[in-house]
Amino acid sequence: MKRVFGIICTLACIAWATSCCAQPGERWSEEKANAWYESMEWPVGCDYVPAYAGNQIQMWQSSTWDPEAIDRELGWAEQLGFNSLRIFLHDKVWKAEREAFFSHVDEFLKIADSHGMTCLVTLFTNGGSEQRYVGEEISPVPGIHNSIWAQTPGESVVNNPEKWNQVKEYEQDVLRRYKDDKRIIAWCLYNEPENVPSCKTLPLLKKVFEWAREINPSQPLTAPIYTRPFSQDNYRIDRFPVVTYVCENSDIISLHCYKEAEEMDKFIKVMKTLGRPVFCTEYLARTFGSTFEDIMPILKANKVAAYNFGLVKGAIQCHYPWNDRDSAGVKIPFTEEPELWFHDILNPDGTPYRQSEVDFIKSMTSKK
Repeated sequence: MKRVFGIICTLACIAWATSCCAQPGERWSEEKANAWYESMEWPVGCDYVPAYAGNQIQMWQSSTWDPEAIDRELGWAEQLGFNSLRIFLHDKVWKAEREAFFSHVDEFLKIADSHGMTCLVTLFTNGGSEQRYVGEEISPVPGIHNSIWAQTPGESVVNNPEKWNQVKEYEQDVLRRYKDDKRIIAWCLYNEPENVPSCKTLPLLKKVFEWAREINPSQPLTAPIYTRPFSQDNYRIDRFPVVTYVCENSDIISLHCYKEAEEMDKFIKVMKTLGRPVFCTEYLARTFGSTFEDIMPILKANKVAAYNFGLVKGAIQCHYPWNDRDSAGVKIPFTEEPELWFHDILNPDGTPYRQSEVDFIKSMTSKK
């Protein structure tokens, strides 16, 4: 009996040691990534921020959380034939009201799933302002594109390794909760990490990927870039190392391109040389020649996942083009509504900005 008890204890200790010392996940092989992608229909949808929200905090915090508005707007997205959404979380909501934050994410995933949509979840971004807070009473600045967007984790954190423990705790808490959730198609760990030169992003970016690999989610990891390798912009010394790291460590490749069809085609061809599925997680800038009619056929023909920026015109004010700046670097507001929208598809009541455009989208998604 003592011998049997000893064997059981030994096996238990081995199991405990194995679980505690488990090796972190590794980057997916090309074969695994491509097999995963071939098993699904063409992902097509949009980067989604509800019309009531001017930033990610307003989307998720309890004081402004509005699931009825989300359900209504996702119903309109379903009518377009969209089957996936890209969404943006924020660590400050998690920190201020963790249980409510997760309750809202759970509810959002349930709503999206009820409309037949998966979610591509974005954790961090350098864009916007660090000076945004939970419970802040702030409205969009009139005439300014995306005027109150919120950095996460924020420049002061990105540039200070002593604060990274809080980033790790947030990231791993989210990933641990949803690591096997089939409603999540992929994790966008860091949005446009080569953006905002004042954020020295590469050291934290490496940690963000390492921390994700420790959790080893069943969904692929990525970080979208907007700098096309071998383009002139890529030789800026502050971009090249970040772009290289992302391309060498993502399970699937994701890009942003707001330029005309020729540039999109070049970007896709370069990214496909990496031998992995390609996702375009931001496009549509009508004033730059990035339109549904010109871009969607290229993405579909190459089976590149297609997420345009924006659904409903709202507080994010992305129907305005990117603003010019004055000599002091301050954005110059538009004083009139733009005749040609930059992003977005629908008016706040759900009617199309352009009916012909909506008809075209439906023809691409086979939604009659």
